[in-house]
Amino acid sequence: MCIRDSAHLVRGLLAQGWVGAEFLTLIPGTFGGSVALNAGTKDAWISNILESAVVVTAEGEALELSAQDLGLAYRHSELPPGGIVASGVVRVSSGDVDAAKGRARDDKERRNATQPYKLASVGSTFANPPGDYAGRLIEACDLKGHAIGGARISELHANFFINEGDATAADFLGLMALARHSVREAFGVELRPEVHFVGFDGWAELARLEDALKGGS
Repeated sequence: MCIRDSAHLVRGLLAQGWVGAEFLTLIPGTFGGSVALNAGTKDAWISNILESAVVVTAEGEALELSAQDLGLAYRHSELPPGGIVASGVVRVSSGDVDAAKGRARDDKERRNATQPYKLASVGSTFANPPGDYAGRLIEACDLKGHAIGGARISELHANFFINEGDATAADFLGLMALARHSVREAFGVELRPEVHFVGFDGWAELARLEDALKGGS
């Protein structure tokens, strides 16, 4: 099966009577991205069903790696530097397609009620720290609804940062730096970005912005 985005993968599997991957239906992005971040929900992660993946290295070499080789953990994988997931094999089973579709619908309804699913956003911005939730910590710092430029922390779920139409990367970085600084000061917890930075050193920019906030505290 040709795989593109995660939702396409699930639709293709269900059309052929295979179930077990429907938790991926509402996860945005490509299948390769799901593997790279071990994407998932409160119910399951890609590591629960992934058997192996073909990874193309920065040098152009195609490597077939097992799920164990990939070192999948919470929102983490150990891809070779610059590696891209080209394809993968998932473990599914023949089952009740209607029941699987029902679970996907239930998940969609839950997300619509608790997350700004229909609005443009960067998705879940920070990984949850051990034993807690990033959204809860950000909300506890009274940052729900806070905006910088065209980016705003969702009033529905504080771990979702929304693009209100003209947000820039700098706007989102400003909000991320503010959230990290505020949570660190209030709770001593270090929020780890779940998003990846492409084309620039986002970590260095976050450090610069957080230093400025620290100096103004």
